[in-house]
Amino acid sequence: MGHPQGTSPGGQGDLGLMFACTKGGVRVTQVDQGGAASNAGLEVGDMIFEIEKNDISRPEVRGPAVIQMFKEHMHQEELEIGALRAGRVLYFKLRPRSALASPMDTSIEAARNVARQSTPPRERDVEMGASREKARAATAPDSSSDSLLQNKLFLSTVILVAVITLIALIVGSVALARADKAKK
Repeated sequence: MGHPQGTSPGGQGDLGLMFACTKGGVRVTQVDQGGAASNAGLEVGDMIFEIEKNDISRPEVRGPAVIQMFKEHMHQEELEIGALRAGRVLYFKLRPRSALASPMDTSIEAARNVARQSTPPRERDVEMGASREKARAATAPDSSSDSLLQNKLFLSTVILVAVITLIALIVGSVALARADKAKK
């Protein structure tokens, strides 16, 4: 696709997901089984529109900016992500691997942390803010940008037909004028 793609930052803070930037946010394209994103309940196709209450559905927040935003929050114990799935607004609490334990930590507490790696998603029953509305509108099949594109395409077709008709009228008029001139 022509959209910037990325992965959650690698290393100890890996979230275990890949994404592609789209007009309404970040679409999840891959979720690593057993990773923080998978354990929290994120699925391929989810549209992430918010990272730690930061709106990422704006056009200026793409590719490198999204990766940077993930990096800024990787060392937190939990990372809250807002996403749309089938028209529903869901919030996920991810626990980056760096918040769980070091790779060599074999203590019982580290095992408990891994078992509690993520909180199941929840849907907020509150009035949705502007960023959520924009994300929902951008992913809707009948979004205004699609309508605008359809209108531009329709207008281009109408103009093309009008130009062809005008050329046909001019050619016809010239042919009639030549025929009249030839008769005289």
